[in-house]
Amino acid sequence: MGLFDTLFGKKEKPYVTTPQVTPEKSKEIDDKIRAMIAGGTAGGHDNVTVNDGRSACSSCGSAGTGCNPSACSTCGGGLDDALRALERKNDAAKANETQETIGWDAITKTFEEFYPGQTTPLHFAPEVPWALGGPDPLDGISVYDAKDYYHFVTYGLSELYGKESDNMAYSGYGLEFTLKLAKEGLGSTPEEVNREVRNIAGILQSLARLVFTQNQFFAPDEYIYTGQERGIDAEGKSNLVGFITRLDNAGVIETPNGWVKFIELIGVTEAEIQGIKNDWITVPQLFQAMGTELTDYNRISMM
Repeated sequence: MGLFDTLFGKKEKPYVTTPQVTPEKSKEIDDKIRAMIAGGTAGGHDNVTVNDGRSACSSCGSAGTGCNPSACSTCGGGLDDALRALERKNDAAKANETQETIGWDAITKTFEEFYPGQTTPLHFAPEVPWALGGPDPLDGISVYDAKDYYHFVTYGLSELYGKESDNMAYSGYGLEFTLKLAKEGLGSTPEEVNREVRNIAGILQSLARLVFTQNQFFAPDEYIYTGQERGIDAEGKSNLVGFITRLDNAGVIETPNGWVKFIELIGVTEAEIQGIKNDWITVPQLFQAMGTELTDYNRISMM
């Protein structure tokens, strides 16, 4: 599969809504996205919060996409707020009945080529869409089973439906996140594994929220430093506290709405982050030393 193949496909329309990408925002991020398409940067993102508690509620029906406190009876919203949230959800579903899904389909087709036969992967979608005041900007996160790991891909940083921005070069912000989570170390029960999968989905929502609200942009060969002592796993026990980024094997695709680059996140340790920050090692050198693109909670630090 070439990097610049135009991808089309059809599937059942999901219940989702699209964020607005205004011409003003398009112009603001134009140079950064073009740099990403050309090859990326070597910058970093410091003090990023990735465990913000949104995926911790065990009572939320759409696990992994975040708890919406105003609509969750467990978190104090109560039945009335939950009913209002359901009404908003139904209104959004009706509004989406006639929407095109050309951007969404392009992402799906790319990953179905990597995982033949997985036409209905595990998928998380927010209870209340971002456009209707929900806390989670991504319209969806799919999780493909790759035998030894789970492969996550986001939907929502690119334009999933019809073209909205004036810039035809790229789709939305020009990227989507991916992550390959090693199965080993996730736990011995389905409940433990489910919690870790939900946790990663929550982290992806957190990072997407930075793009939407703080105009932070992510490219290959960067680091993401949380500045926290807790691990990025649900229990906070792993020695992985941040990420480095690389270009996912899915590469860059050309969709009807423009280019989309798949930015893969790989969990790294505090010592490894400090090595990058202090110029002892570069992100590509660390990736080569690690010898894996998996986020493995049991991995021994390279530094």
